[in-house]
Amino acid sequence: MSNYIPSKPGDSKSSRRKFLHGIAAIVLGVSVLAYTVAVMTGYLEEKRRIDAINLALIALALLYVAWLLMPEVFDRLELFELAGFKLELRQRVREMEQIVSTQDKRIDQLIQLAMSPIIFKHLCGIACCKEYLYQHMTLVQRETYYLKDHGFIALKPGHETVEFDERLNKQNLVAVAEATAAGWEIIRLRKGEIPEWIKGDWLRRDLPTDILEALSNRR
Repeated sequence: MSNYIPSKPGDSKSSRRKFLHGIAAIVLGVSVLAYTVAVMTGYLEEKRRIDAINLALIALALLYVAWLLMPEVFDRLELFELAGFKLELRQRVREMEQIVSTQDKRIDQLIQLAMSPIIFKHLCGIACCKEYLYQHMTLVQRETYYLKDHGFIALKPGHETVEFDERLNKQNLVAVAEATAAGWEIIRLRKGEIPEWIKGDWLRRDLPTDILEALSNRR
């Protein structure tokens, strides 16, 4: 019986990556070593020698060589100091992730507060229902234009000249308008606020899968 085990598709890519890392490490290491030898043997004139800051950069280059050859060691590195530079790697990354996460939450909150519940209801009706009738009143007209002007809905091809006025009164908005990508993101962020009556036979069946699953479970 053969003991041959086929290689995984990622094995060749991993081997090639390691090979390229090794080549880069060798080239960089040889360059740094050549400079060091030139300085020590007096071959390089003093005025052409690199100052302390550049030496620190060379040391960082050597550290990069080490990372190319042994990346797994640096995965566990929390803190190291080199020529007066303190590099807090993983801790700094975690701090940045927390900052970004906090900012994302604030942005989500601002987005949710920027649209009133009644305007959100119009958005859900246009996006999720088979039929959502336009009732021409000044307030409804203003709310519908808000969705359009802020890029949450767009007029469908062939209906680009439609205006939300008395000519559209009691007409199906779903036939002339649709939710944009921005509109769907608002619906996802406020999924729990989708009106309860949007369910069952009211639902379109071509909704995004996550929205359809959430609304299909309603009774």
